[in-house]
Amino acid sequence: MDEPISKQKLFNQYPIKPLQIIRDDQRKIRVYPNSPIIKGDIIRVSSDKESLEKLKSYQGIKLKAELVWDETLVTGNEERLYEAVVTPSSFLIKKSIKELNFKELFNQVLVIGIRHRSGMLKTQLTKTSLAAGDILLLRGTEESIQSVHETEGLLILSETKSKVLNKTKTALTLLIMATVLALAIFHIFPIVVAAVAGAVAMIVFGIINTEQAYKAIDWKVILMLAGILSMGTALEKTGGSALLGQSIVHLLGDFGPRAVLCGIFGLTFMLTNVMSNNATAALIAPIAISISTNLGVDSRPFLMAVTFAASLSFMTPMGYQTNTMIYSPGNYMFKDYLIVGTPLNLLFWVIGTLLIPVFFPF
Repeated sequence: MDEPISKQKLFNQYPIKPLQIIRDDQRKIRVYPNSPIIKGDIIRVSSDKESLEKLKSYQGIKLKAELVWDETLVTGNEERLYEAVVTPSSFLIKKSIKELNFKELFNQVLVIGIRHRSGMLKTQLTKTSLAAGDILLLRGTEESIQSVHETEGLLILSETKSKVLNKTKTALTLLIMATVLALAIFHIFPIVVAAVAGAVAMIVFGIINTEQAYKAIDWKVILMLAGILSMGTALEKTGGSALLGQSIVHLLGDFGPRAVLCGIFGLTFMLTNVMSNNATAALIAPIAISISTNLGVDSRPFLMAVTFAASLSFMTPMGYQTNTMIYSPGNYMFKDYLIVGTPLNLLFWVIGTLLIPVFFPF
């Protein structure tokens, strides 16, 4: 006894993480490597079921079960519990809590639980590799949790107290967004010009800084689009899109333009569930234009079919970022997306095939 936590055989021998020490006088003490343990201390820990079973026979330790769970059991006077999800593009993916030195990385925020899609953890908490969609149960102060708010790798899902909003910045943000939409809706400026001007205004008025603006740019999407657009241009220049267009026309052309549109719609929504919707649209659009040329009809209905079908990413968890983000928190299976998404896509396929030519005639 009276030895620090770091020298206790119990915590070195078993995958058990001490969370809090409660003294005889009911004082709650945060756990540090040099925190001493004395007789009569109650130690709240994070552990798997197997290790807890072993503790029953550990000499000098007596398990004490709490009848009612409450947040105050593992938090101090200024600490609260938070839930955060690991985002699909997070730098935390495939890294462990120990490897990341999580507590130092996020200003003394402590991970006290991880919910994997697979359920019960089979390894020690700190050695578990994180995956997209994992839910972390965090303990920290209001001040320390700001470091999580500011990172791109974690998204706070819930907390016991709402974050205080800056009313001035909120009002300016809404005003800038409304101005951008108005400029585009009334055709004063193209949407691209208005959006870029709005982004610049956000920086000028101090709503975000240049570093935050830079981090907000999804460079992976931009690079991917650059590659796909180049591929689309290559298909067009080399005659690849014309060849594909002719093949589709040869296959379905005898049944009329609506049948060809139906085929384009089906091909697009199948691709968008395994590729990005932007990449799919960029790849199929030149082919759609080539098909309309071969058929001698207006290209607009085919392009609208590509536009709508590229948004039907309901059939797979990787079809769109939000699908991936709710995959683990919602405890979904891959087949759940197929069961719900496939009928929905088929319904839109039929509706699109019937109504697009009505609003955009051939």
